Amino acid sequence: MLTTIKRRFGILSNFFGILNPSTTGVIIGGYPPGREIPDHQPITRTDTAPKLQSTTLPNGVRIVTESTRFPGNVRFGVTIDAGTRDETAETSGVVNALRQTFLKTNVRTNEQINYCMIQSSGGAFSMEFNQEFMNYQGHCLAHDFYDMNQMLADCVLDEKTLIDEEAAQWRTDEKFRLDEYNLTLPKKIENVWLSTAYGYKGFGNPLMGHQAHFQSIGFFMLNNWRKATITPDRIVVWGAGIDKHEEFVNTVTDYYRFIDPIKAPKREPSVYLGGEFREICDSPLTHVSLSFKGFSRSQPERHAACVLKYLIGQSNTGLFNRAHTNFHQKNPWLVYVDPHHETFQDSGNFRINVAAPNEKAAELSEALVKELRDLQNVTDEEVVRAKQKLKRATYNKYQDPDARMIKLTREFAQTGELKGYEDFEKNIESVTTDQVRKAAAAMLKSYPTVVVLGGNPHGILSAQSFQEKLR
Repeated sequence: MLTTIKRRFGILSNFFGILNPSTTGVIIGGYPPGREIPDHQPITRTDTAPKLQSTTLPNGVRIVTESTRFPGNVRFGVTIDAGTRDETAETSGVVNALRQTFLKTNVRTNEQINYCMIQSSGGAFSMEFNQEFMNYQGHCLAHDFYDMNQMLADCVLDEKTLIDEEAAQWRTDEKFRLDEYNLTLPKKIENVWLSTAYGYKGFGNPLMGHQAHFQSIGFFMLNNWRKATITPDRIVVWGAGIDKHEEFVNTVTDYYRFIDPIKAPKREPSVYLGGEFREICDSPLTHVSLSFKGFSRSQPERHAACVLKYLIGQSNTGLFNRAHTNFHQKNPWLVYVDPHHETFQDSGNFRINVAAPNEKAAELSEALVKELRDLQNVTDEEVVRAKQKLKRATYNKYQDPDARMIKLTREFAQTGELKGYEDFEKNIESVTTDQVRKAAAAMLKSYPTVVVLGGNPHGILSAQSFQEKLR
């Protein structure tokens, strides 16, 4: 039958006890888990509330730190109060070009050295942008921060070269080509709705720039736009997981104190217009985005609009939001319901995205009108539930240090106030049912923006018809 054969390996077996755990070799240099170590005093630390501090350099650059919440990686970044809204017809696509070449430096390091530095640190580094902001962000172990901080400053401040220009043009061209095949109808709606609402200026500028213009973006244009737009008063350098604020300030000051203390040019207000965009596509569905003028970052009504977004809710996110009880139960042919509220410095938008089969386009229009008008009848129970969902979603998002710091530094860049989750929670908790109803009524009075893509775009009501029916 079967027999068990034990093999021994001489010194290895006897000394380390590989096959014989009863030997003393298994506890060399340590103690078994059940035995206390004599005179051992462990160092413990509880999870403490982070502390926010800020410092402003003489030239206007602001530095923000969040103290260590619990031992871990150092998070760092630069938030710049400049985005595609600051582009013009001549500079369209500049921010996207900076994104395509954000790791290309040419004074102390180059792109290859930066890649190696990121990999050897065990961290990460990225750059993102939208209509209002550019964000450089990364994380690493604490002892690698000094090198990563230098790389961060180089990526933000180094001037672009002819090689960067060619790389930006090639990468942008390839991205446009890729989008021709990969861009779904919901994603295409995201690309065109702001241009429809604001026109091709301000917040309506395309994120990637005009497709016919990217070959005109040169390094001279990139550098001039950066010097004129990315001024010290628009730069916020931040770090999270920082034990000593003063030490962080001293570390980053050497890289940013040489920027000329010029003021940012005054922005033209981005005016909401409203309008329509329709396109026939080979699709069994008709996708609709219906939006209205919302509230800006400085208006207190924006908190009520955020609650309204969660009161409607998304499809498949619960049984007690209006997406389920009002939209899907009454109209089972609906494919999805997805509300949004975008808040900008001097404007805002509330919109709801829906989709339905082509033959249901007329019924979809009537369902939208009916449910939007019914927002005047929201109940206290609905508002309480929506506030709880909003607070929980925000709390979960704030657990990510990068998302938390980007959120608060964006607010800080435009308002000068450092606000954490506790402040947001107080604002949401103070929202009443009457405020939600008034916010909904105020937004629905504006001229709507209608974006329709799919097989039956002309079956959806016009913007003028929506406005008349919602009065």
